[in-house]
Amino acid sequence: MRVILAGSALILAASLAACSGGSSESFSTNRTPQSESLTSPGSVEITSSGSTVTLVGGNTTSGGCSGAQFGFNTAPCTVSATYLAGGRTVSFDWNYATSDTAGPGADIFGIVVDGRVMQISDPGGSLKQSGHVDIVAQNYVQFFLNCTDCTDGAATAIVSALTR
Repeated sequence: MRVILAGSALILAASLAACSGGSSESFSTNRTPQSESLTSPGSVEITSSGSTVTLVGGNTTSGGCSGAQFGFNTAPCTVSATYLAGGRTVSFDWNYATSDTAGPGADIFGIVVDGRVMQISDPGGSLKQSGHVDIVAQNYVQFFLNCTDCTDGAATAIVSALTR
């Protein structure tokens, strides 16, 4: 998958300040995420180099997560990591797997680029998926995993070889 986006940024409710320009470089220990967010019973792990992010969606046996909306990436049940981009191309490989009995339509992996939500995982695809993305981000890129209802099996999305 190759995705190229450019244009004006949309502001998220929890907006991030734009990063000033500079040369292209790999994420390193000084390029850690600007923020991590957990609104579901899941987890976010980031390697010390910042080049690999592991998102694990929530999975509960009683009630899921508050405000859950099965199958909708707008459900508030997400784990995420946000990186500033500074007008550069962000490249990464991704691997996704779900054990949810309803399949990948119940656990959605994607990115938010400058306020634009883009689903990466295929809700009608296989339980294991992978690919590569190159995308221009003026301000930030956020990786998210939305468990939508956070029941019947967890999903994991691994973002690796993350560069900008």
